[in-house]
Amino acid sequence: MSGMETKQAKESVFWQKLRSVGEWLWWFVIGTFMDKRVAAIRKEAWDMNDNVMLLLFGDFLGLPNPMSYYALEMLPYLAEDMIPWQRRIMNRQSIVAEKAAQYDFT
Repeated sequence: MSGMETKQAKESVFWQKLRSVGEWLWWFVIGTFMDKRVAAIRKEAWDMNDNVMLLLFGDFLGLPNPMSYYALEMLPYLAEDMIPWQRRIMNRQSIVAEKAAQYDFT
């Protein structure tokens, strides 16, 4: 092996290590900062979904809804979301406490 080949091999190993460190750093930044943002957006989407379902199908939970006849027309489109939504709503301890914790009003 000549001196030129060993020099190229060392440079190749250096760039591979640098690339792996850069990749690790990239995933660290994504996991540290982006995951929290995605979780906040996902939580807000669940809240919006819960609000819409509560307005449309609150009579399933005992809330009177004068427009329930018209809301039932949407039932075929939202039927697969009904059971998970009902479980999520029934498992909540306090919606006010959840909102207060979301904005750090504890």
